Amino acid sequence: LREGETLRVSSGSLVCMTSTVDFDVATVPGFKNVLFGGQGLFVTTLTGPGTVWLQGMPPQRMISEIARRVPSGGGIGLAVPIPGMGGGGGGEGGGGEPSSGPTSG
Repeated sequence: LREGETLRVSSGSLVCMTSTVDFDVATVPGFKNVLFGGQGLFVTTLTGPGTVWLQGMPPQRMISEIARRVPSGGGIGLAVPIPGMGGGGGGEGGGGEPSSGPTSG
């Protein structure tokens, strides 16, 4: 971080920082965040100068965090493929094998 530059991160993703970085931990305001916050209930605001090290989330957890923040009912949809949750694999209707031409019999 440069002098005076700030970065807000989920408190669970902060690994370490140099001693020159100032930090403040706060709760995310809002009733929904209190009820459904989980790990996202606290955010850390980091102010430079200095270096911070962050850790990422495992892909499944990241998908879950994004999906729970997408509003339901209306608006644009966000397609997030989830393995084993239906879709794909078949052709258009019918279910039989395609014909390869005339057959005798």
